Amino acid sequence: MADLDRIARSLPEVDCGVACAGTSLESRTWKVGGKAFLFASRKDVRLKLDASVDEARARGFAVGKNLWVTLPLDALPPERVLAKWIAESHSAMAPKAKPKPKPKVVEKPGRKPRGG
Repeated sequence: MADLDRIARSLPEVDCGVACAGTSLESRTWKVGGKAFLFASRKDVRLKLDASVDEARARGFAVGKNLWVTLPLDALPPERVLAKWIAESHSAMAPKAKPKPKPKVVEKPGRKPRGG
């Protein structure tokens, strides 16, 4: 079986935790920017895909709401594919860089505005 923790922790700014502790839904989680990008329970792995969602469907994996894909632990794809998908899920959930604000142009008093 692929080492999910090693793959996920190789990505930037990853925190690990547990979701739904003590319930039947308990899952280990990997988060970036406070958002989970990977869940692993006793029976399956869930991650969010976009560009690779058709590949996941073609491999027979269930694609649910908002493109979250369920991968049974006993039928994971090859590790290179899984690593690519985990990176894609990480990227989908990572905070997006905010564009830098454009500097304001301040006209000097007593000067005519350009084009006028």
